[in-house]
Order: sequence, then C-alpha cells, then structure tokens
Amino acid sequence: TVIEHALLETRAVDLEGLCIVAGRKVWAIQVDVHILNDGGNVIDAGVLSALGALSHFRRPDVSVTGDSVHVFSLEEREPVPLSIHHTPFCVTFSLFHRSSAEAEADGDDATRFFLLDPTDREELARDGQITIIVNSHSEICGVHKHGWPPLSSEQISHLVSLAVERVPTLAECIADN
Repeated sequence: TVIEHALLETRAVDLEGLCIVAGRKVWAIQVDVHILNDGGNVIDAGVLSALGALSHFRRPDVSVTGDSVHVFSLEEREPVPLSIHHTPFCVTFSLFHRSSAEAEADGDDATRFFLLDPTDREELARDGQITIIVNSHSEICGVHKHGWPPLSSEQISHLVSLAVERVPTLAECIADN
C-alpha cells in the first residue's frame, strides 16, 4: 500500500536502531491504522497518524553484557524514542478531466483540474489521483498515480511544488500533538 511505502520503503525509521543483539534479538514494532470514519483522503490521514504514533512512541531501554540482555523497567530508566531519519508526508491530489468541447463551452481552455486533500464525495467524482510523498527536507520520496488523465512533466512538477508547500503544515500536526 502507499502507507507502507511511505513508512518502510523510504526508510523513515532507523531499523538498525531496533537491533538489540546482531542476528539474534531485535525490537519488533507494528503500526496498525484503523479507519473509523472515511471523510476522504485516507492515505494522507493514515500516514500522518502513523507518523504521529511513531514519533511519540517510546521503547524500554536495554543493556547488553556478553550474552545477557537486561530490559529496564519504566522506573529504572526513561524509555527511549525511536530513531527517525526523516518524516515522509503524503500529499494527495484528485485529478479531474473534461473534454476540450466542455472547456470551450465554459469559455475556458483548461481540460485538467487538480484538487488537494479531496473529500469522500470528491473522490467519487474524480478521474484519477496522484499521491506525492515528500519529507520535511523537501525531498521527493515517492510518487503514486492511479487513473486518468495523463500528466505532463510540467504538471507533475507543479503538483510537487504544491506538495512541498503543504509539508510544513502537516509537520506542525505531529509536532503539536
């Protein structure tokens, strides 16, 4: 899924930091995203909630002496946060297409429209979607496109720039909570 891609394949979390004893013991973490109410744009909301959970998660501290591993209780030592390399945010646009004749009838020449953060009703009416994964350093981590219409490189570049502009607002959601 796009959510898994955004979190795993972009290597957001330092997986080596979960290693306790090389080749034998490792912390296993799991993030489950449960959708309670789909008002639209589930991918972006799912990644945002998973990032929030990961950034606030704390695991018990451990010490390794030879073959002995001691897991400290919460009273013995403060829990340790996950090491997160970067925070990849998903920014989804719904794509709409209309014929040249429809555009001319409206006195316009635009045949493609893009809508950021679509609602569930807007998603039903769309012709396609593009999700751009961008981290807080403005680096593109991935692009997923489904459906019609085809996009030019200029249109994709424009959507990427809009996604980059959106990331600071999304980052504030995680930092404030």
